[in-house]
Amino acid sequence: MFQNFFSGIGIDVSNHHVRLARVSVFNKIHGLKEIILPVGLVEDEKVAQPNEIKKIIEQAMNEWNLPKDSFRTTVLVPESRVFFTNVVLDKKMSNASAFEAAKNLAQKDIPIPFNQVSLVTSKGEVSDNDQLINVYTCQKEIIEGLKNAVNLPFFKPVAMETNSKALLRLFNQFAPSAGKSKIQKDLIGVVDIGHDWTTVSVYTSFGSLLFSRSLSYGDSVKENQGIPILPLKTVELIVETIKEVKEFFLGQNKKIAMFLLCGVEAIQKDVLNACEQEEKSFLTVSVGKLVQIPSLTEADIHCFGSAIGAACRSLSPGKYSYQHNFLNCSDSSSDLDA
Repeated sequence: MFQNFFSGIGIDVSNHHVRLARVSVFNKIHGLKEIILPVGLVEDEKVAQPNEIKKIIEQAMNEWNLPKDSFRTTVLVPESRVFFTNVVLDKKMSNASAFEAAKNLAQKDIPIPFNQVSLVTSKGEVSDNDQLINVYTCQKEIIEGLKNAVNLPFFKPVAMETNSKALLRLFNQFAPSAGKSKIQKDLIGVVDIGHDWTTVSVYTSFGSLLFSRSLSYGDSVKENQGIPILPLKTVELIVETIKEVKEFFLGQNKKIAMFLLCGVEAIQKDVLNACEQEEKSFLTVSVGKLVQIPSLTEADIHCFGSAIGAACRSLSPGKYSYQHNFLNCSDSSSDLDA
C-alpha cells in the first residue's frame, strides 16, 4: 500500500537502453531492470519516438507487479547534451542578482541561445569574498522528449539531473568511509564510459561541478557477440583526456584525488589495463569495486549505478532540492554535496 512512499525510482535512457532502479528508504535495492531499445527510438541521445519508449517502459513496470501509484522518480539527462559553465561572483550579491548575472555571463560560454534551452542555475561553494554559481543548459526538445517518454501513471517525476551527479551520489551514499576519506578537501573526477560517449566531470569534495567534457566515438565501436568493444584508439583518447584534465587542475594548484571509473564499458579489460599503466600519473578506481551494495556484483553497479544514484534522490526530494533540477528551470538552487 505504501510502496510508492518508501521507494524511489531512477530512470536512465540512452541510445541503446532504458535502465530502471528501484531503491527503498533503507538503501535496499528492490528492483533493477534493463530494456534494450530497438534502433531508432533514441538517436544521438535524443528521444525520437517517446510513445514507443513509453509502451516499452510500461510493460517493464507491469512485470514488476507494482501498483499504478505515482512513485517518486528522477530521470537522468544525458551529459553529452548538457552545456555547463560556472561563474564566480561577489559574495555580497543577493541570490536573485547573482543568478541573473550568472545567466548573462554564461551565455558568452554556452553556444546555444538561451531562448532555445532549459536552463537551471545552482549555487556552489562560498568563500570569504566570492560565491560560485553553476549554470546548466539543455535543449528544450531533449528535456521534453524524456518527459514524454516517462509520462506514465507509475511515475511522479521529482527531478531531472545529469548522470555524473547521480554517480557522485552513488559514491557518497554507498562507498565506505575509507574510500570517501581519500577525497577530503581535494577534487574528485567522475568518468562515465558508455557505448557512444564518455564524459569526464570534476567535482569539489562538496559536490559542486567545476568541469565537464564529453567525447563522442559511437561510430568506431564494434560489437563482439553483441557486446560493444571500445577500440584501443578510443581507450587511448579517454586516458589521454583524463591525463589532460588532471594536468589542467594541477596548473591551478588543485589536486584531483581520484577518478571514479563508471559505466558498463569502464570495466573492459583494455580500459582497466590502460588506466593501470598510468597509475603513477593519476589514480583511477572502478566504482564497482569501491561501492558496496549487498547482492549486487561489480557489473551490476557499473550497469545500473547512475539509475541507483538517481533513485536515491527520488527517496529524499526535499533533502536534494538544492541541487540542479531541469524540472525547475525557472528556479535557482544550491548544488553543494551529492
